[in-house]
Amino acid sequence: MVAMAAVVMFGLFSIVGTGGGDDEEGEPPPAIPDLSGIWAGTWQGSDPSVGGLGPVSGTWEAEIHQDPSSAYGPAMLTDPSSSGANELTGTVTRAPCATVSWTLTALNVPDGTAAGSWTNPLTTGGGTLSGTRIAQLGGPRISFASPPAGGPGTVVTLSGQLFSDLTSLRFNGIDQPLRQIEEVSRIVARVPFGAGTGPVEVIAQAGTARSPRYFSTNVTSPAPVPGASAVVGTTPAAVTVSPDGRKVYVADRNSPPIGRVSILRAANVSVGALTFTAVTGGSPRSVVASPDGRRIYVATAGQGVLVMDAALAQLLDTIVLPIDDQGRDNPNGLAISPDGARLLVSSGTVGGSVSVIRIQDKATVASLPMESGVAPMGVAFSADGELAYVAAADIGGSTGNSLIIFNPATGGVLDSKAVGALPTAVAVSPDGARVFVSNQADNSVTVYNIAANTVSNQAVGAGPTGIVHTPDGTRVLVAYRDALSVGVLDASSGAQLTSVTVGAMPIGIAINPQGTTAYVANAGNQTVPCVLVLAASIAAPPAKRSL
Repeated sequence: MVAMAAVVMFGLFSIVGTGGGDDEEGEPPPAIPDLSGIWAGTWQGSDPSVGGLGPVSGTWEAEIHQDPSSAYGPAMLTDPSSSGANELTGTVTRAPCATVSWTLTALNVPDGTAAGSWTNPLTTGGGTLSGTRIAQLGGPRISFASPPAGGPGTVVTLSGQLFSDLTSLRFNGIDQPLRQIEEVSRIVARVPFGAGTGPVEVIAQAGTARSPRYFSTNVTSPAPVPGASAVVGTTPAAVTVSPDGRKVYVADRNSPPIGRVSILRAANVSVGALTFTAVTGGSPRSVVASPDGRRIYVATAGQGVLVMDAALAQLLDTIVLPIDDQGRDNPNGLAISPDGARLLVSSGTVGGSVSVIRIQDKATVASLPMESGVAPMGVAFSADGELAYVAAADIGGSTGNSLIIFNPATGGVLDSKAVGALPTAVAVSPDGARVFVSNQADNSVTVYNIAANTVSNQAVGAGPTGIVHTPDGTRVLVAYRDALSVGVLDASSGAQLTSVTVGAMPIGIAINPQGTTAYVANAGNQTVPCVLVLAASIAAPPAKRSL
């Protein structure tokens, strides 16, 4: 074990040896071991400033360079579980952030492990850190895995760099020799049978890299029971969950002055919003989180897509696009590709279009125009990100409702399938084998079996709107707008197994990566006027919850 000290201020740090000059025999001090590389891990502790919530946790990364006498480099400390008061990224700080100092007190070079502590002098908060060396400088590097959890057969995208000349891909030590896509910055493969929760490893000629966070195979879909709820805004219409499952983001389409985006802490939803950002001049209708957990994107009528910081929901940028659902619900009218590089945005307008946006430069790289009388509604990428789906609602009653499959690189239509009336949202199974479409106007769900090229319609509850697949691949959850409930469907057949009451006018629905808790945006409340309940959770019984 080599004891070293690294004090991080404004995202920069330096490491110096603890030894002094020559010893009594005149021998030089031992050389500093090779600490260079990418180190990453998790941190935890307590911070009194964060709404009185006490425990906080997050992730950290440090890029360590080394010369003969010292080590140095940029670092990142992020806090996805609190209001963001402790977030520090690069050289940027945000009010009311303080300078958070953290120290790597022990770097075990042979084992590649790290341990340390952190403090927030302003709030007297503090805690510990732990982590590993995940990559070598100049070699391959995994930035994130999307999704972050799934069972055998789940299609997983690894984003990173220098994946060329790949020799091996392993999920917690289990080799996956079959890769669907293998590019310099992206690998797409399925979770192999026998893999357990642990790191994903990429072995290439340039070196070895590990995922900064463990990929979890501990996914489930327990029997639903009503959970905690929170009052947020006036008309919560869409909801999504951060990749680590610690935060819940809510798009409210009708809060004064016009709309707002709120952040809830998943571990304590009933506390209400940790923070929110008002949206002036627009009405938020759909929200997604980036797979690296750093950004959220909000489709907003009257403005376009808002780009927000995931810690504080602070507005960073706007992608100007025409969005107007003309009074229709569209909680899934925005989707992000598994590699986090592109957005699908439906305009929601009769005769409108679906835009494919390259996030890096906000460029529209492809567009799919609708026929006259047809409105684009919910959108989704295929599990590998190579295809795109849109629910095309025939508002004019002339062409028929359909699920359109198209190439997101060109906008070219590849196929279409007939669906029910007013198709509203789309969900793709984790293995990419099936696509589900909620049909709001005729109380049905369409199941498209890709391999068999078959389509079937299943009768469900009244007003099916938002829809999501459980990460274990066995269930589909549907928000029944007009039935005050959420239906649980069998993923193989689409048949309803059960339902659970959640609140008035449930529209949007999302689920955490492990499948233990779903969150529902209830846009109205018929029994308590003006008190609108958001994020009623559907979870396993308390004894089985693992949040």
